[in-house]
Amino acid sequence: MANFYSDEEFSATDISEMSFNADEILVTDDDSENEPLGIECLENLMFNLLLNIYNQESGHDFKSYLYELLPLMIQLRKQDQIDSLSLIKLIANTIYQVSEEIKSKLVIRAIERHDLLAPRYKVTSAPSGPEDLTEAMPSNLTGAEKAWDLGGWEAPCAPISVDDHKLFVRRYQECPNEFNIMVNSIWRYFDFVDSKSAFIEDLYLNFLEFLDLDCYNEQTFVVSIHHEAFRNIILKDVLLRQIISQAEAHRDSALNPPVKYLDLIYSIRSRLPYTKESYEAFFTDNKRSLILHKLFFPSPS
Repeated sequence: MANFYSDEEFSATDISEMSFNADEILVTDDDSENEPLGIECLENLMFNLLLNIYNQESGHDFKSYLYELLPLMIQLRKQDQIDSLSLIKLIANTIYQVSEEIKSKLVIRAIERHDLLAPRYKVTSAPSGPEDLTEAMPSNLTGAEKAWDLGGWEAPCAPISVDDHKLFVRRYQECPNEFNIMVNSIWRYFDFVDSKSAFIEDLYLNFLEFLDLDCYNEQTFVVSIHHEAFRNIILKDVLLRQIISQAEAHRDSALNPPVKYLDLIYSIRSRLPYTKESYEAFFTDNKRSLILHKLFFPSPS
């Protein structure tokens, strides 16, 4: 692969001011006295690392999470418990977990803040979906509880009923501005998460190099996972779907729903194809981070 590294840093996390010390990666050949740490611990550490990226938290925290993760990866690599395919699945499942966190913020915080829950269903915290509508949501879509597979998710996005007795949010005409804000927020959450795709692809390639693993996939995969997670977790939520449906029903009205964002949301919901790229093509437009690479391979001090 050509040299696609750049001294310019991604906005995903601020690691440009760090110093590098190989001794901080505490990997030894003699781990016989260490209690074996399993995949569950690896998943927890990966969650902390990716959540740091999505939240744009401290670069020093990112470094700390990374240096907790790498020794365990080395240990599992020695035990043949990790390879390039399992690493893809680990990252994919973690992205789904993060999407669950995002959904919780959208449903619980935003719907309450904008007072969009129908009065007869108001509770101290908004539910993820009323029990009598759970049949409208495919039972096999349980977010992080179901492992992502390379085959992706096969789940139809059937419209839900908005009959009076099944509508759990207020009607759009009652508070159009609040509905518009929610639709904007739903799209902005996806756009923000997807903006981290290049950084996470770069992170994955560094993991492969660090663990001396061959690249299983010839094309990028993070963008596709972001699309699937948004479609199958965010857009499958009963309340969020009703909010979107209410705004869509008034597309041509004088209430000015955010048609641009509705179209973008429906483009993902309708599974419109996106271009998968080879890594060489991808990193022609998205430079790899030299600083991130140095975190994995510090120069001798």
